[in-house]
Amino acid sequence: GGMGLVEVPRVLGSDANWRVRHASLQQLPTLASLLPPDDFSRRIDLDTFAADRCALVRLDLVSTWRRIAELEGYGSGWLEQHVLPVLRARHAEVRHYERRAVVLEALASLGGLLATRTLEAELLPLALSMASDAVPNLRLLLASSLQRCAPHLSTSALTGRVIPTLEALEEDEDIDVLGAARDALEACHALTHGGSGG
Repeated sequence: GGMGLVEVPRVLGSDANWRVRHASLQQLPTLASLLPPDDFSRRIDLDTFAADRCALVRLDLVSTWRRIAELEGYGSGWLEQHVLPVLRARHAEVRHYERRAVVLEALASLGGLLATRTLEAELLPLALSMASDAVPNLRLLLASSLQRCAPHLSTSALTGRVIPTLEALEEDEDIDVLGAARDALEACHALTHGGSGG
């Protein structure tokens, strides 16, 4: 008897102890490497981790997604099909700002793994919509996430959408947001003016 390989993270992922949930999350890339992508994605519910009460679990989820996406057979297509729906669901959680933060962490961390078209059409708009969020911490995260994601965006997305958003954040009443926006703007201007672009 005993639990099958796939049952372990499914059962432990909903354990009352966050350390157990965190440990099971860290096993997912190993599991993903052993299973065909369709099989893995059908049997593991990524959304339970994205809605976790523990910040460390939610944060490490994004780096776990990244490790899985870097595996043979996963990549941009897997992120599009299985991770973007989870991010859309979290973005809609108006009452839980800390769950919405997963979207911004994903923008920063997964930007380079998504196809540019998908990144700009799907993930970027979710993030940019938080520019007017009531929570300063999210606006701050947005500015720093945009800075980290900027190298993976087209010049038209930078000049048309990202830079105007950051210029608005530069007027923010929160001094940390303002500072992060200024840093991000510098990085974006360097990308659009200097260098050969991507």
